[in-house]
Amino acid sequence: MVHNFSRRSLLVMVCAALLVVPASSVHAAQKSALPGIEFIPAEAVTAAVVNFRELKRSPSLELMPWEVLTAGGIQELGFDPLKIDQVVVMAALQGQARGFSLGAVVSLSSPVTLKQEFLSRARSSLVAGHQAFQFFRINPPVELAQVNGKTLVMGTPGFLESMLKAAADKTGTAARSPLRQLIGTQALTDDIAVFLAVEPLRPMLNANLQNAPPFPPPLEFVRGLPDQLQSLRLNLNLDRSTLAQLVATATDAEAATTIDQGVRGSLGMVKSMFLASTLALTAGDGQVQQATRSYFTRLANTLEKRIQPKRDGSTVTLEAGLDSTASLGGVATLVGLLLPAVQQAREAARRAQSKTNMKQMMLAFHNYHDRYGHFPAQANYDNNGKPLLSWRVHILPFIDQQALYSRFKLNEPWDSPHNRKLVRLMPGTYANPNLPAGSATNYLAVIGPDSVFSKTGIRIQRIVDGTSNTAMMVEVNADRAVPWTKPVDHEFNEKAPKAGLGTLRPGVFLTAFADGSVRGVRISVDPNILRALVTKSGREVIGAF
Repeated sequence: MVHNFSRRSLLVMVCAALLVVPASSVHAAQKSALPGIEFIPAEAVTAAVVNFRELKRSPSLELMPWEVLTAGGIQELGFDPLKIDQVVVMAALQGQARGFSLGAVVSLSSPVTLKQEFLSRARSSLVAGHQAFQFFRINPPVELAQVNGKTLVMGTPGFLESMLKAAADKTGTAARSPLRQLIGTQALTDDIAVFLAVEPLRPMLNANLQNAPPFPPPLEFVRGLPDQLQSLRLNLNLDRSTLAQLVATATDAEAATTIDQGVRGSLGMVKSMFLASTLALTAGDGQVQQATRSYFTRLANTLEKRIQPKRDGSTVTLEAGLDSTASLGGVATLVGLLLPAVQQAREAARRAQSKTNMKQMMLAFHNYHDRYGHFPAQANYDNNGKPLLSWRVHILPFIDQQALYSRFKLNEPWDSPHNRKLVRLMPGTYANPNLPAGSATNYLAVIGPDSVFSKTGIRIQRIVDGTSNTAMMVEVNADRAVPWTKPVDHEFNEKAPKAGLGTLRPGVFLTAFADGSVRGVRISVDPNILRALVTKSGREVIGAF
């Protein structure tokens, strides 16, 4: 029974159902002016329209706990959540800060009154002429205003004000926003329709793509997308043969042709990666293995044919759905089978970016050597021999970070009150794409007896084993990451030479050598060869690694 549930559980169930469950189709005959569009502010760049009007009639949602949701909504909020007709969710970039401002407009079929007990948990204030309730005990915080009996407007702090002001701006900037105009021209007959206006995002997208690592040739067209696209629309429908439809509107027909060709090339690459990863799992000459490889090939060819884009003038459309020859199980199978290929592509991109970072540091090492006649020392030291700041600080001028280098007090340790404030300013070169964003790095110098790094810094002439056979830096496991200014590195362990290595990437760990090259060393490498790679003058015979 309902009273056996906690209030929090009921509220979570209500909110979860409202946010993630799509409604059934709304027919074209029901087309009318979209309620809630007037609350979209000028700074919003994306919005999703979710239609709940015929939610209970959807055969796919027959077993939803409607009774529990109704009882929970009345108990916690003061109204039946099944009175919701439509929700418009929107987002805007937070200026120079990372993340988004979020907002939503809830349209109801009949007037409701929010429960006073529910409102008492919030702090009341006046926002753009409306009484608003601020809920700061949830993350992110939310402000809620009921503008009339049938309309609830909510948003993150500050964004609610923008939404309410936009509704009052009948002819100004908000009314002319690319996103609002985009939605206003569409026939909204889908369960969920997601819109993205590209124009406001072009500067940010172009800047990010310029600094992105190299793309595989079939994906190079992505760099031009911000200038070639006007908008994107994603349609989702629960009870139709077409489950999802992505419509890209280009700036003109020529741009649409370029996008169409780029998508076809990328689908071909995904197909090749899928086959390479799946067929490798079925190696062998047995009948079952041969039949499995044949099935994977047939599946990849069929799916590639079905999801080819369709171009019409300046629009390019991709569709995924069910028909007489496909089933939901087939779609699920496709997702499961493509996942390894997608993961492989993402890991390849992360590995390429990490190699680029390490090569930049190696170039800095050699430029440092050109200026001072030796490689940087592991750290600088005080009069008592205590290490102060890592070599990563001392090569800053050689990775275009002279301004940051000038802010350090070199005679103080890394964690002094002054220097500690600079830890948060870690350059992107030290940020590994496999690690969470922050100020820790896992690019560590290799230290130990006869290693390249020492307290004084060595000349390249002392590397007699050959610069291509002498390791200077490694990409250690994530749990070995350290604050980038801290003078801590990877100490080679003779008894456990592979300790701290090999879990970040499948089967290998990236290693930078004294000649500036960066290569993946197999975790299965002979420990004796690994010992030989660490020393600069051991004169060992180096085998394959």
